Amino acid sequence: MGRKLIKTKFPGVYYEQDNKTKVKTYIARIKIVGVIDTEQIVGYSNDSIRTNPTIAYEKRTELINKIKNGESIRAKEDPTLNKFFNEYMDKKEYGNTLSSRKIVTYKALYKKHFPDTIKRKKIKQVTKDDIQNIIDTMLKNKFKPSYIDTIKSCFNPVFKDALEKEIIKKNIISGLKFPEYDKNRYFSLDEMKAKALYQEILNIPDNQYRCMFLFLLRGRRANEVLSLQWQYIDIENRKYTIIDSQSKIKRTLTFVLDNELFEAIECLNVQKTGNVFVNPSTKKVPTKSDTL
Repeated sequence: MGRKLIKTKFPGVYYEQDNKTKVKTYIARIKIVGVIDTEQIVGYSNDSIRTNPTIAYEKRTELINKIKNGESIRAKEDPTLNKFFNEYMDKKEYGNTLSSRKIVTYKALYKKHFPDTIKRKKIKQVTKDDIQNIIDTMLKNKFKPSYIDTIKSCFNPVFKDALEKEIIKKNIISGLKFPEYDKNRYFSLDEMKAKALYQEILNIPDNQYRCMFLFLLRGRRANEVLSLQWQYIDIENRKYTIIDSQSKIKRTLTFVLDNELFEAIECLNVQKTGNVFVNPSTKKVPTKSDTL
């Protein structure tokens, strides 16, 4: 379905309005016979200068003057949020550096909650208010705080990547306000049931699964365990390391392999590099759903 452009009273200036946010995207059409025939986005109603038809027309005039002076008005390669996001997710998917479950969740959230006007913005033009409005709208529509918080886990690394590539000057995600909630999950067992559960784990016949659960019982998060690699296990000194990119607190952490955990590790096919835990069917890093 094509875009619906609305004429303004200024020649060559149009806009389209997002149905959800009511944000207007102003577009200048320029046609000089034998020279150029193009259209460019010249501003948004919610950008820093609150672009309106008058400002959009002034920008169009500036572009025409540049053309007449022999200057190029074609911007340097500058990805939209949509292009950058999709390429980032493709890279994570093909590189197996993000679980398929997370990729599906992130893509679904992006598709459902991010308006087209923001998706089409250059990533460097996306503002803190753009994302905060999405958060506030989700909260108003009664989405769970834990689901809304997914915006942070999804887009913080996306904008961090754009920052490292010098496409943007600031990671706007770090300054957003998210609803507070208790992230802990609570359950309790009496001493007898706890001992019985522990014994059941020790009796798991599959070496991989038994080892996974032993790591979990020692306080490791599921993603930390599933992404563990052999190069970070020091068999000789009986230690293992969770690197900063896999750690919840984004710090590299080193722990001791106690006797029980050490024996479980030795039951695996010890390697020098590669993933410790591998789905036998896909030969890839297992997801949480694989372990159910």
